[in-house]
Amino acid sequence: MPEILLGRDIIDPNEEDSQLRLAAAYKAKVRATCLCSPNKPELYIALVNQRFVVKRMPGTGAEHATHCPTFDAPEGVSGLGPLLGSAISVEEDGHVDLKLGFALTLKGKRAVPPAPPNGDKSPEATPPARKLTLTSLLHYLWSEAELTRWSPGMAGKRGWGLVRHLLLEAASGKTTKSLNLADRLFIPEPFFKEKANDIARRHEEAFHRLKVADGTPQPVGLIIAEYKGHEKGRVGFRFTFKHMPDAPFYAEADLTARFERAFEDWLRFSDVTPNLHLVTIATFAITRAGYPSLLEIGMLPTSDQWIPIETKRDMTLLQHVTTARRRFLKPMRFNLGRSVILPSLLLTDAGPDPVRLYLDDPNCEADRHEESADQPNAPTAPAKQSMEITDKWPLWLWSEATDPPDLPPVHRIPHST
Repeated sequence: MPEILLGRDIIDPNEEDSQLRLAAAYKAKVRATCLCSPNKPELYIALVNQRFVVKRMPGTGAEHATHCPTFDAPEGVSGLGPLLGSAISVEEDGHVDLKLGFALTLKGKRAVPPAPPNGDKSPEATPPARKLTLTSLLHYLWSEAELTRWSPGMAGKRGWGLVRHLLLEAASGKTTKSLNLADRLFIPEPFFKEKANDIARRHEEAFHRLKVADGTPQPVGLIIAEYKGHEKGRVGFRFTFKHMPDAPFYAEADLTARFERAFEDWLRFSDVTPNLHLVTIATFAITRAGYPSLLEIGMLPTSDQWIPIETKRDMTLLQHVTTARRRFLKPMRFNLGRSVILPSLLLTDAGPDPVRLYLDDPNCEADRHEESADQPNAPTAPAKQSMEITDKWPLWLWSEATDPPDLPPVHRIPHST
């Protein structure tokens, strides 16, 4: 943990005395400073589950040292930057307001989402570019939960229970249209047969809070869970998620067909890859009969250690780098189109600058940032400035059908005395 400066004193946020100081600073809207690098980036103070924590200011991730837990990928190697200040707004007190490209309330008769554009394997309606899609919300929460990071000491310690805890913590303190995101978010707890009745009761209580009251709009819930399977029922389809044997979700045939079209490759790949996790995010409503019905679905494939992957080659690279016991960060795409080439990983233990690990040559498409008018992903001026910095970072390329080149050696960080 890097040294944190609050006022004139260095503190440890986990100590109880420091919690009192952080509470006073939170009330006074005073920021802390991270001493991990000469940049001395500011940190804001947030209240999460009745504890005060320090977090990096939006857009300052690259100002932190690569070994700092608050280091993050900037614009140029991540899709987060274009959303800061528009889809994602952080206020002085650490409160985060999100603008979503999908509804958390249904008014009137539910509409069937329009068909995706030709060639676009997405089951979601295309939202405005400056709002979070269903999948990019999952990217954001995954990043906020620091599930995009890896170090050798994490091996064997990430189970669904920890993933769930970190995601719920990441959702805390975030609102959208005055709704607390955590109040609409359902993430199943790890299932234990001996606790099945208690777990089923808690599921029922969570669903009951989303039932519509007479004369009021239908509340929409969010579920993040690992996809298990789906099968045809008498009417529509039944979707099941891991850790939820007691609660199948209904889906209409049209939505199921979109789901199968969008994620066909991953569904097939998961049949022959037992360590692949297909993490699903979906909106759902509770019908008057009391069962949950899916509305929209997105997916985030991850490795056995819950690191997001975009391609099957991503999985191979992850295995190569984790076997070498290296530390790295997975940049997230958010709303960026597939024509924007991002590093597969950022190696964070090879020196003061991250090393960009690519599986495809980032220079092979000079016009890779050019998008159609309805998908404006061209970098803005701040993004171009950030890209000037990140383009100077070392680059490592593993071309297809070749053996991987040697990874840069580990840079040992001297301990402060």
